[in-house]
Amino acid sequence: MSIQQTLRGYDLFRPLSDEEIERVSSHATMRSFKAGETIYRHDDRATHLMLVIEGAVHMMLPAMSKDFRLLISRVSRGELFGIAPLLGGERYTAAAVAVEPTTMIAIDASVMLDTLQKNPKAGLEVTREVAKLYMTRYTEVMRSMQAMVSHIPLSR
Repeated sequence: MSIQQTLRGYDLFRPLSDEEIERVSSHATMRSFKAGETIYRHDDRATHLMLVIEGAVHMMLPAMSKDFRLLISRVSRGELFGIAPLLGGERYTAAAVAVEPTTMIAIDASVMLDTLQKNPKAGLEVTREVAKLYMTRYTEVMRSMQAMVSHIPLSR
């Protein structure tokens, strides 16, 4: 299946016209990663957004010690990640690491943004969906942090 056909099958891309999907697809590539392979690092320049086709990715935050990272999210088949550029971010806010053999579509963020700016209606719909995704992941991270903190004994 082509990248163009694949993108047409996802709700996020439904607001885009056939011509817009063709343009975005022509600036996208299929990429494969082995288990444990880094897709991008925290604070790398945010150039692409990714759609997982097969496999899974862990989103990780670096800890103060370079030996540790904090798992904040697991992204699976059909899910988007690397969304920072669609929300105005110039750098990725987490690292992305393949947990198992993973295939994804990497979409050039500048082309996607340009496409959304030229079609404000589609841009609003896509941005709304990306913001919901970001908020859902943020809420999950906060719940996880609250659960961890609740196990720390406090003294008075």
